[in-house]
Amino acid sequence: GAIIGENTVLPLSLAKRANKNLVIGKNSSIQTDLIDLRAKVIIGSNVIIGSGVEILTCSHAIDSPDWEFKSYGITIEDYVWIATRAFILPSCRSIAYGAVCAAGAVVAKDVESMNVISGNPAITIKDRKQVHANLVVSSLLGADLMIYKETFKDRKKIK
Repeated sequence: GAIIGENTVLPLSLAKRANKNLVIGKNSSIQTDLIDLRAKVIIGSNVIIGSGVEILTCSHAIDSPDWEFKSYGITIEDYVWIATRAFILPSCRSIAYGAVCAAGAVVAKDVESMNVISGNPAITIKDRKQVHANLVVSSLLGADLMIYKETFKDRKKIK
């Protein structure tokens, strides 16, 4: 029941348990299977999510004597990069366009567009100047590295 855009790659272990709560745009590279799919997870296009990233979408009402289950979900917009082993908590519901979450960041709140965040808890350390528009190559995401290399080699000969 998941919706996965063209040229998006993700681990087989995530694909096997993907459900209607997972929506991913095109040309995205998801390198982790540690995504909690008990609530809606919307991932845009041209997104890079690194190895070991963990995304939690649910928690409990800690001040309740009944410890009620709370389901939140998250939206990760286009051109976001979440680097290796970042930890996204359920209190973060949105990572906006072009934001970067540094390796090991513990993200406890929403991240604004083009912010670069780092630390525990993560804070904004700078603003990003541009997105990685030329980095995500469809043929590479499709795992066609040999075809890509051959094409690139032929282009060099033409010039």
